[in-house]
Amino acid sequence: MKYLIILFLIISFTLGTFAEEKGRVLSPPPLQYVYFSSGNMCNYFLNSGIFNYDPRTQNTPGLYWHCEPFEYYCLTAGFNAACKIDNLLGMFACSYKGELTPGFVNDSMPQTNRDFKIYLVKFNDNEFNNPDYANWYKMVPYNAPYNDVNNNCVFDIGIDKPGVKGAYRTLFITYTDAFTDAKSVGEGFGGGVYHPLLYAEIHFTNWAYEIPVLADVQFLKYEIINKGKKNWNQAYFGMFADPEICWYNRDYIGCDTVRNLGFAYSGDTNVFGA
Repeated sequence: MKYLIILFLIISFTLGTFAEEKGRVLSPPPLQYVYFSSGNMCNYFLNSGIFNYDPRTQNTPGLYWHCEPFEYYCLTAGFNAACKIDNLLGMFACSYKGELTPGFVNDSMPQTNRDFKIYLVKFNDNEFNNPDYANWYKMVPYNAPYNDVNNNCVFDIGIDKPGVKGAYRTLFITYTDAFTDAKSVGEGFGGGVYHPLLYAEIHFTNWAYEIPVLADVQFLKYEIINKGKKNWNQAYFGMFADPEICWYNRDYIGCDTVRNLGFAYSGDTNVFGA
């Protein structure tokens, strides 16, 4: 197995059931989305791999800064990957819909069950007021973060605290690209590649702190594992974002190569987003 960890920085419920057979999803799992708010930033995360998109209506921005009043800055965003496998192009895209499915990969076989979903915990939650807190231990084998209170390097239920240490809110989900039902031709700038599959297992964490100096910051971490039997060659990873500042037809983008910073701004106002 090959591991890759990528850390990004953002500045600036509907649940159901799904069929299972030998660990394979027979139809796409139901949409799940979570509203994440901390400090001055609020946004949505979906279980298909995209975020900053409001799934309650079509083509609605889902990143707000400030949260009240709601001032939006992004229509959608997501993580994308591409590589060569046996000299064939393999990829998954997460831009406007998302090609990831909650689950994991075992011996090049994608698997999932009802435990694989978006988990969201807050610093003052407990096992009685939040089922995600009570069931966090199910995701610890997939590197869901926790505060090891007794420093024994083992997650002890009732002692250790789910979530990133010191964070106000923590979101976690494990995805994979290996379910072909999730593939969609024309998924943004790519998608629909069934062969080869990467057989990637992706552990995603998003967290934020409730302190003034970090009120406009969220942290995103992707841990990417090659669970397939073949190497990824010439692999590329990147974030996609569709800025939405005031009016979609007057949005402009740029980059600061010195700071490694991307930014977007409106062409007819002084509104600015990073």
